[in-house]
Amino acid sequence: MTPKRCNIDCGLGQECQWLNGEEMCVCSEASCISSDSVLSETNSKPLCASNNMTFSSECTMAAWKCFNQQSGLYKKYDGECQSMYLNNYKIHKCSSLFVIH
Repeated sequence: MTPKRCNIDCGLGQECQWLNGEEMCVCSEASCISSDSVLSETNSKPLCASNNMTFSSECTMAAWKCFNQQSGLYKKYDGECQSMYLNNYKIHKCSSLFVIH
């Protein structure tokens, strides 16, 4: 028997699955892998998120956000998160400011 095809666009980091006879959007990092070269190219750039974690793409950040129910998570800037140490304190670069932890 062929599985039913979903007709819901769930957005980044989620995919549609049939659960108990209904179409449902579920968190899925696997949804970030696409054969569409345009989608793959735009979603394969690393970024630094507001939790100071580096994600490989906006899609993987969206999947992590979904799995961890972190609705306030957002992209701070393109590229890997920058941090350095000063006298055993970790310093995060936030735009032109430095925050000491």
